[in-house]
Amino acid sequence: MGMTATLCLAAAIYHEARGEPEPGQFAVAETIMRRVEDSRWPDDVCEVVYQPHQFEWTADHQPVTEPVAWRKAEQIAEIVLDRPTTASTCADHFAHIDMEPDWAQWMIVDIEIGGHVFYCSNVDDWRKK
Repeated sequence: MGMTATLCLAAAIYHEARGEPEPGQFAVAETIMRRVEDSRWPDDVCEVVYQPHQFEWTADHQPVTEPVAWRKAEQIAEIVLDRPTTASTCADHFAHIDMEPDWAQWMIVDIEIGGHVFYCSNVDDWRKK
């Protein structure tokens, strides 16, 4: 069976945010969808999710072990793929709240939800010029 956009997005929601409040799960999905729409990333949900070095769980091949959380992730993926949602305003990156990734210094904090900080690319970032 091939991976569909729904399955890829649900996998990202599940592995990145299954223990988060629902708005955090939506924000993870929105972040991925913003990347799909941005020319800096692939224009396919599965390609964004499985792009090397983006999400650690994709390299570890972690299994789904919580069926209820998986069903919730699938539901959120279907909603986000069907219509825009607004848990975050511009985020195209996120990280666990306890992490300080190097790239965050060039980002603008959009919102903190649960255990994640969501970041927006800084349009004035000197690296883009």
